[in-house]
Amino acid sequence: MFLLGKPSSVLANVDYVPNSRFDRRATALIEFPHGAVASFETAIHSLGKIGLERNSWEEWIELTGTKGRLKLSTVMWDHPLNNGLTLEHYDEATGAVTEHRFSPVNPFTVEMAAFHAALTNREKIAPDENDGYAVDSLIEAIETSAHEGRRVSLDFSA
Repeated sequence: MFLLGKPSSVLANVDYVPNSRFDRRATALIEFPHGAVASFETAIHSLGKIGLERNSWEEWIELTGTKGRLKLSTVMWDHPLNNGLTLEHYDEATGAVTEHRFSPVNPFTVEMAAFHAALTNREKIAPDENDGYAVDSLIEAIETSAHEGRRVSLDFSA
């Protein structure tokens, strides 16, 4: 939502571990009012040597357009100081692929410091309660779409 804005609809499928509410795979096509479509997938698996750190944790955000692609690969969320993120940029015009590697950082420490500074300075920062509501609404729409087997519209105009 930070990059593309608030979505207008979602079509999703979620596979749960039998007799539970624990999802082992979720896929969604997230549509936006301006015509863009984001593809979302998350899965748990038992492949031990995949991912940025080759530790079975594989998480990335990939943005593919007509002139190139950005792919941000993250590290295991609860061990952020093992390695840093990587950002891969592909430029269609030149065919060049550039990889950027970042130093390890604990995002929770950074977030809490920003939150503390905002409270101290009495400043409103993002993400805020509206962003949280939008994310929760999207998650609920993904679950509804998967459960009911239909596209679910989202309305953030209110």
